[in-house]
Amino acid sequence: MNGDHEQAEAYYKALAEHEETARVAQHGLSRLGKQQGKAETVIAQARAAFEAPDSPKWAFDHLFEAQLDVGDWDGALESLEKAEKRKFLDKEEARRRKAVLLAARADALDENGQPGPALEAARQAAALAPDFAPAVALAAHLAARNGETRLAGQLIEKAWARRPHPALAQAFRDLWRGEPAKVQAKKLKSLIRHNPDHKESLILKAEQALDGGDAVTALHVLGPLLQDQDVTDRVCVLAGRAEDMLGNAVDARAWHIRAASAKIDPDWSDLDPDGPAFDYSQDDWRQLVESYGKTGKLTHPRAERGERRRPVAGLDANRLEKAESVKDDIRKEDDASSAMAEQNEVDEAGSAGETDRKNLARRLESLLDKDKKTD
Repeated sequence: MNGDHEQAEAYYKALAEHEETARVAQHGLSRLGKQQGKAETVIAQARAAFEAPDSPKWAFDHLFEAQLDVGDWDGALESLEKAEKRKFLDKEEARRRKAVLLAARADALDENGQPGPALEAARQAAALAPDFAPAVALAAHLAARNGETRLAGQLIEKAWARRPHPALAQAFRDLWRGEPAKVQAKKLKSLIRHNPDHKESLILKAEQALDGGDAVTALHVLGPLLQDQDVTDRVCVLAGRAEDMLGNAVDARAWHIRAASAKIDPDWSDLDPDGPAFDYSQDDWRQLVESYGKTGKLTHPRAERGERRRPVAGLDANRLEKAESVKDDIRKEDDASSAMAEQNEVDEAGSAGETDRKNLARRLESLLDKDKKTD
């Protein structure tokens, strides 16, 4: 058609007048609509083809994509149900996509002042995919706001057993924020038991130990995570805090430096510093229908956009600033060769961190032996 949309449109409309070529016309007009960004045209043409008993898969693909583009979650759910019956996609993919769509619907309903239907949709989403943290966090938030704290806790515990996420830990903490410290600690221990060896559970254990003044236990718990070559900024911050508590200034300094340049934990990026976790836009939900729906992997729209993160681990809002400040001090130590000095200091800090990890087990044994002697 040589890119002449008007000529192509006229051609397809002529084909649409004849029953034997109507399907070709619908496909052609739908494709033109996609190329021109006309979602309403795509929906009209693809739906006409999709409603036929022998509908082709392209009709579902075009219709579903256009419904996502305009945020028609109800329409997309209806199309998805029909597509699953026609075996256009497998049951697992359909389940995941439905979970995201229900979560998106719940989010929209809540924004439109319909908390009851929003909670119901969010609960359905969480039940379909308890490993989809955005749905669980939303359902727990809506349940807690409705006074159903127990339900909110159960939703998070079920999700934690499948796939822990820092946003779920934060939501769980928020449920018991007004309770005494001992009650909060007991609740968190209960959550950890649902998946005790997961990275997020180890981080929670370390945080609890540090909050109780037990730096030795914190370092012991963090041991496996500190051995990782790609140790994240969150873990570095905790290690630095533990070394601070033990009075090990050199080791603490090394971890604070490393925290400023360590790998950023992608899951942590999901927590908005000024609002709830997974504060997604319509386009974010659309993206998740595709990414999580197809692969089961949770993407991180906020990280991809480079948006501001909540202070790491929520332990001390000044931790990263402190790490950056330490790096600044290092740079100032040799103004004459600042670039070289900076690189050398960072390299030395990295080496110190590496040595620290290699000797961590031995140091912990020594510290634990000292504790035993004083008991």
